[in-house]
Amino acid sequence: MAKSHSVPIDDDMADKLGIKSEPGWANPFTRNDAPQARWRVGARVRKVLQELGDMTPLGTLGTVLGSLYAPEVGAAYFVEWDCKPRVAVLVVEAKITADRRDDL
Repeated sequence: MAKSHSVPIDDDMADKLGIKSEPGWANPFTRNDAPQARWRVGARVRKVLQELGDMTPLGTLGTVLGSLYAPEVGAAYFVEWDCKPRVAVLVVEAKITADRRDDL
């Protein structure tokens, strides 16, 4: 069975990570950039890798809200997918790339 990169974030974990919920948003997230992160807050990204159980289809476009870094997994990003407004989704770096519309 493939290792999943999806991790649910409950209130206790959010407190430990220093992230919070914002009014009108589903799921806690940060608006900070991790120094090691490739994609910065506001970057437009596209989903390029999907695992069994992922709810967001390949090719979906979104905006980076913030990022975290952990040596065990690398950079992870809070993304607001265009098809899921006001929902912060935690995504590992390997699953996204820059949105280059000329590639479509």
